[in-house]
Amino acid sequence: MHRFAVLGHPIAHSLSPVMHTANLRALGLEGRYEKSDITSEELTAAIRRFQRKGYLGLNLTIPHKTSVLPLLDRIDESVALTGACNTVKFELGGSITGYNTDIDGFLAVLAAAGFSLKGKRVLIVGNGGAGRALAATALREGAVRISIAGRSAAKAAALANWLGKIREDSRGSVLPSPGLAIVAEELGTAECVQEAAGADLVVNATPLGLAEGDLSPLPGAAFRPGQLALDLIPTRTVPPMASVAATAGATVLSGLDFLVEQGARSFELWTGLAADRAVMNAALHEVMFLYGPPAAGKTTLGRRLAAERGIAFVDLDEAIVCREGRTIPELFAAGGEAGFRAAENSALGAVLSAIKARTIIALGGGTLLDATNRRRCESVGAVCCLPAPDAAELERRLALAPASRPLGDRASQRVAHYASFPPFFA
Repeated sequence: MHRFAVLGHPIAHSLSPVMHTANLRALGLEGRYEKSDITSEELTAAIRRFQRKGYLGLNLTIPHKTSVLPLLDRIDESVALTGACNTVKFELGGSITGYNTDIDGFLAVLAAAGFSLKGKRVLIVGNGGAGRALAATALREGAVRISIAGRSAAKAAALANWLGKIREDSRGSVLPSPGLAIVAEELGTAECVQEAAGADLVVNATPLGLAEGDLSPLPGAAFRPGQLALDLIPTRTVPPMASVAATAGATVLSGLDFLVEQGARSFELWTGLAADRAVMNAALHEVMFLYGPPAAGKTTLGRRLAAERGIAFVDLDEAIVCREGRTIPELFAAGGEAGFRAAENSALGAVLSAIKARTIIALGGGTLLDATNRRRCESVGAVCCLPAPDAAELERRLALAPASRPLGDRASQRVAHYASFPPFFA
């Protein structure tokens, strides 16, 4: 049994259990991932309790990323660099090791956007554990100007001063970029807005946006076209700062992408297994899969439903053709069924990775014959099966375009397979 949890206060908003549960199911592992509301005063006892119960590890969020440090027996260099820990691993010998995978999430999101911190100006809103981690990472990666903005000028200055004292990492490498400038700004001032507007990257590392009615920590004047804005608030709706930044023309990066990568790295540290990032991403959004025999009308129905609901639609066969640059009959001719299934599996992973909103996906008539594909899809959302037409009608439909459905003659052999899925009801 693989057991994990995330501790924080508040914690009701956390989507971590959703993506981790999907990952466990997709990998065929028995286990669970929970969220537990733990105050600062309860942290020590809670960590000892989860350790005694046999949990493999924990994630930590607000307000525990720095207060957990005295409870750790060993720290990874990521914690040594940032002074914050978001991942705890319970070792077999009884010791506790701390890691910071916020670094992984931060760098992965920026890399996906083609953005390098080297030589850039970065403004980070927030002076808690996440703010510390991201500021230290920006320093290590060669940013030339790092601005710390907070509601408390004193706390922002304290973090800026701490950052200024970092000179070497655990290997003795010089970290700061030549000419590095580190400044502190108070939110709500004209100077802070001006500093943000001059930054190449603005990051919200505060909890502003978790509660209904929260406002953006920065006004629209703090953003501009050509600038990147990353709001770490992990919600399915657009958080306040991201909305304001987008309106001003900035390119907005998703806090959910950050959440997936830092969570995936935590899982890999706990288990030594590769996380299914595509499934973790897709699980954070509402997804429906339409499945069924060839010629059952999956694509036609999927397009109609998506249009009626104003959501995204993806046809897996179309995605395969787009990725491979060949038609499905050409793929079968070149590599047989094995070659086509390999292309289909690759395309499914790419589709799941790319989902960023509510989506309906029309699968191929044999996609879920692969047990791994079936686990991945059922881990993410509802899989609904369309009924097969009667034998005469099915033969008529297949006869209309036999070359486009190379496996159509097998449809009648799959009755039991299709019957194992919940039927679609309009």
